[in-house]
Amino acid sequence: MMQFFELGTFTSRELAEAAVQRLVLQPGFRDYPGGFRLFEYVVDRDVYPEGYDADTPHR
Repeated sequence: MMQFFELGTFTSRELAEAAVQRLVLQPGFRDYPGGFRLFEYVVDRDVYPEGYDADTPHR
């Protein structure tokens, strides 16, 4: 079973990458040094401005 852990929410990619560098050698995280993923989000924006239904793909 895969587990996912959120490291945090950062205001820049640089700060997120610095968090990865701080944590990559810590217990648990060091077992998966290539397992980190960064996701970018736009803030102050409606994700589904036209509404949502089961056929609407996730953005």
